[in-house]
Amino acid sequence: MILLESGKGGITFIPQDKMGTRMVSTGELRLINVSVPVHHLIGKEVEGLSILDSLLSVSNVEISAQGLENQRRFHNEKNN
Repeated sequence: MILLESGKGGITFIPQDKMGTRMVSTGELRLINVSVPVHHLIGKEVEGLSILDSLLSVSNVEISAQGLENQRRFHNEKNN
């Protein structure tokens, strides 16, 4: 996993149109002729996927909790 500075040349973000929760931007990140300093490496060189997986696991629990709360509110409004 790497840390990139916004505004540097060669970095393009292409937003993805999506349905549902829009709390976080989703899209494609294109890197063309971008050099990344070694001190911008987060974790060890081959551990990026496991770091991302642990972050997404936390996000999935939070999104599930939000969905349950929305369902509870809808049910309460419908029955009152």
